[in-house]
Amino acid sequence: MKNSCCKYLLRALLLLLITGISMAGCNPFSPQNKTIKCIVRVDMDAMIRDMANDPADSGLNEAIADAGKAAGGADTDHIALFAAAYMSAHPGGHLAALFVKPEQHDITLNSTDDAVIALLETQAHAAVQQTCSVLQKRLSKVGDGSSAVVGDGKTGKITVTVKTTYSAERLKKYLEKKGEIAFYETYKNEELLPVFADIDGSMGGGIQEPKKDIDTSHNDAVGGDTGSLAQYVNKGTGETKGRTKKEPGSTSLLHVLFANINQANEVIKGPIVGYIRARDTGLARKILNGKIASTKLPQNAHIVYAKFRGIEADTSSILWVYAIKMPPPGASSIITTDDLTGAKADVTPATKLPCVLLRMTPQGAVKWKKLTGDNIGNFIAVMVDGQILSCPRVDNEIRGGNTEITGGFTQEEAQDMANSLSCGRLPFPVTVTESGVTNKGEEKSR
Repeated sequence: MKNSCCKYLLRALLLLLITGISMAGCNPFSPQNKTIKCIVRVDMDAMIRDMANDPADSGLNEAIADAGKAAGGADTDHIALFAAAYMSAHPGGHLAALFVKPEQHDITLNSTDDAVIALLETQAHAAVQQTCSVLQKRLSKVGDGSSAVVGDGKTGKITVTVKTTYSAERLKKYLEKKGEIAFYETYKNEELLPVFADIDGSMGGGIQEPKKDIDTSHNDAVGGDTGSLAQYVNKGTGETKGRTKKEPGSTSLLHVLFANINQANEVIKGPIVGYIRARDTGLARKILNGKIASTKLPQNAHIVYAKFRGIEADTSSILWVYAIKMPPPGASSIITTDDLTGAKADVTPATKLPCVLLRMTPQGAVKWKKLTGDNIGNFIAVMVDGQILSCPRVDNEIRGGNTEITGGFTQEEAQDMANSLSCGRLPFPVTVTESGVTNKGEEKSR
């Protein structure tokens, strides 16, 4: 009898355990759902610049800055503050002069300031509502279905509440993702290194280098999956192999952007056109944007950087340097998030590493077939949210509109990337200024 009771009791406990595992939220081995509240702010300044005919206009940007100071971090009518700041600084001026452009048919140079303000307010409300729609889709993939997203078109403030297993920090990063993807043709190292050398030869003594950038007494941390960096850079000196020491107080391009060469000073073929310390990117940009470099670099070459895998981004980290080929304005051949029908996190069978599988629209498939077909033997940079994830070599034309992207990310990062790409891109950048768990006893983070 005793053994029989024990047998039934064990069966009952096993049944309860199995039932508990199958019930959502009741799995004792799964993270517990918690309610998180976030304050998301749409970058209204980016929206205003996007509407303007010259985003770099000094009057426009001064008014944006003055409006920010007047707001002082408070929830205010952003468009009204911007308009007031501009009109105060430009008595007799007209807002229409800032925003009239060929594709903008709602206003003309004769439009009143009130008409321009009304247009900006309409666009601001539309941007906030579109952002709310994208965020709601993202939350549906990580929440329990009871999430709430409420936006304010005047302030650009969006309040988000969701019940999820995500931590507050992971949710913050997830919501801030732009959800953008793009594929670019790239220049090869063997094509650009002679150009870099030509720029240096034309610069003579180089440009003056700030004193704080001359200090190279420390050793940089070297890591990642590309082998020893010592073959490219002599640690602790800032000098590249095969190069004479620079004159104190001056520099040239190849003294901040280290050539991608081997120990025998031979050019390493591929898409990586050099290496650079993160702290030196501003100095390199100054050289590359100068008159000499702008006349020698290909007009469509755009320099971008990517982290060494395994190295934290700090002032002493080393970055890969790529040169992507920017398509002409209005080009319809570039593949973007709009060309996707979905994305899914997975694992690459050969390497067992996380990846993201992309499914493209019929139009996207046509673009992808042409891009890969035209670049057999070349490299294509995969950029997500403005960062290069990988730059694989194209071995053959890819048909069908399906492809896989990798980039040394974790399974969690792959899942969040796939979700954000599946839900469409945000119209403008957002920032989560406050987020935290609202459950009693949980710590709130900002």
